[in-house]
Amino acid sequence: MTEIRNDQSKEQDFNRLRAKDRQIQSDLMAVSEKVRARHPFLIKHRDAVGMTIFLVSLAGMALNGWLWLEGIIPAWVVIVLSAFWTSLLHELEHDLIHYMYFRKQPVWHNLMMAGVYIARPLTQNPWVRRHLHLHHHKVSGTETDLEERAITNGEKWDWRRFLMVGDSMFAFYLRAGKYFKEPRKLLAQGKVNRNDLKNLRIIAALSFFPLGTTIYAKR
Repeated sequence: MTEIRNDQSKEQDFNRLRAKDRQIQSDLMAVSEKVRARHPFLIKHRDAVGMTIFLVSLAGMALNGWLWLEGIIPAWVVIVLSAFWTSLLHELEHDLIHYMYFRKQPVWHNLMMAGVYIARPLTQNPWVRRHLHLHHHKVSGTETDLEERAITNGEKWDWRRFLMVGDSMFAFYLRAGKYFKEPRKLLAQGKVNRNDLKNLRIIAALSFFPLGTTIYAKR
């Protein structure tokens, strides 16, 4: 009886959190619509804005490297500046995952996806990440939110998590077995179906393929 009450309490807490989550999403959408109405230029020229951010970021990374090779700036400055440029590419990748740029021009869309991937080769394959990220929006904060779990959210703090936070590929290898066992556990609990199980395992196997696994193997 106590276990039933605990389960009911957990479900009620979860439902309250989901309600708050939906309210936050609704409020954010309202703010987004106001910004769109205030700056129609950004909507009209969205693709050009995205491409400009993309090209400027790549040029910035290339310039950083050249300045370092010429001995003009030290390595630590290169690291800081490159972190800034790659952060822009990370946000650009997120928007591409949501088809915000070149939605109706798949060639340009995929070229930009490839560009942000090649510039950050030790990150997840963005085409694979798209499935994880869209799933994340549906089940944010739950056990099946593999994207959040991939960045160690939900893991207990110990030396393993400390290492995993700093190196996504190392985190992947440390938890390789878990990526295949965890989906079956979720299936047994009724939280995913067999089709989900198949997709989750494929995603787990291909998340960092081909660039991440290839480059990491050559380290």
